[in-house]
Amino acid sequence: MKNSQKKDYKKLEFENNSFNKKNSINVKFLKLGSAQFRLGNLTILLLLTFLIISCSNDDNSSQESQNNPPNLIVTGNQEVVIGAVAKLDASGSTDPDGDPLTYNWSFLMIPEGSTATIIGIGNKLAEFTLDKPGVYEVQLVVSDGKVEKKESYMVTNKTPVIMNVSTVTSSPYFSENLMQRRQSIWITAQFFSSITNENKISIGDIIYEIEDLEFFEDNIGVVRLRVPDDAVSGDLKITVGEQSTIWSETMYTISFPVDEFVQDNDHLEKQRLSDQQGYDADRFFEIGTKFKPLVNGKIFGFVFKNNIGSYDSTVTLWDNATGKMLKQFDISTTYNPFTEPIAIEKDKEYTISHNGNNWFRFIDEPSQSNQFPQTYTNVELLGTVAKETSQGEIVFPDEITHDYYIVHGPDIIFAENPIND
Repeated sequence: MKNSQKKDYKKLEFENNSFNKKNSINVKFLKLGSAQFRLGNLTILLLLTFLIISCSNDDNSSQESQNNPPNLIVTGNQEVVIGAVAKLDASGSTDPDGDPLTYNWSFLMIPEGSTATIIGIGNKLAEFTLDKPGVYEVQLVVSDGKVEKKESYMVTNKTPVIMNVSTVTSSPYFSENLMQRRQSIWITAQFFSSITNENKISIGDIIYEIEDLEFFEDNIGVVRLRVPDDAVSGDLKITVGEQSTIWSETMYTISFPVDEFVQDNDHLEKQRLSDQQGYDADRFFEIGTKFKPLVNGKIFGFVFKNNIGSYDSTVTLWDNATGKMLKQFDISTTYNPFTEPIAIEKDKEYTISHNGNNWFRFIDEPSQSNQFPQTYTNVELLGTVAKETSQGEIVFPDEITHDYYIVHGPDIIFAENPIND
């Protein structure tokens, strides 16, 4: 074999500190064209290799650090009618580096009982149906192939809007914010849930049971409530899902204590007070009912009922302790509202009376159901009072007191003060 064809090797010697003896390694010459490179020693070779790898890694890190995350822009519904479709649109999202984007939508939270499903999970546009009231939390993850960016969005049912409250029952006097125990009220509002028990209605701290729910156009619904015996005055609040609204008018729970007593004792026989043997049209009395409110409240008007259909009389409100006249009202119909309510005090005794010869009484023997005192809502009835007088003469009725029957004549329309009054 010729010398030019021999493979040349350089014997590389170095000091091995671990063994303290000479070691050797053969390193081959490297040829590139006509140039020859010879590696000086193993230490230099290792150092160069490390530098080359380090530089390569630095270049890759620099390239990755220059990538910018996508910009997420989502538009769409935040409040949706129950049963309608919510739409979220991420087509406005961009990538600063011009990289193509991928999309992934998912629910983080849905209302209990909901079976909502996202349509278009991997698309720019996602939609789903609100099948239950409540909060739907939707997450969007956008990737440019190198980094991901995620954000969440809240969608909920529309806030209910109270349009009208009607408390018209047996009384033509009732206004929208006066409600009587044991009677019904109707509330008209937008954006109820069609499932009755998904709507919550409260007045004060009492939650009402919805008896009827009827829907009309434009998502308008009408509910009927029965006013319970423990009803209180306060704010009317409707809650659907997590959305609530409060009506602008404070609701007053009113009572007709005398009328309620008569209704509970309507089996009692009725007879004239003036003379049990017969009716004497020439005798006149100031006659009425003594009562005591158990809460601070207001009298909104007088009610006058009798058994002969004549309403031509004068009704008077008295302070029992002083016999002072507080309010006088000429009446010609059953319901007689005040322009301004009269405030009356808790635990103070009053009398409501009228002057005339049209009256009657209950003549049953005393019993637990008709013997005074009797409490109706927030008014304690203390008994019937009367004083004989002349026609048109109005005096404080303090001569005759009966504790087991009542005049079905003058009554008060009374409401306790609301909590925030």
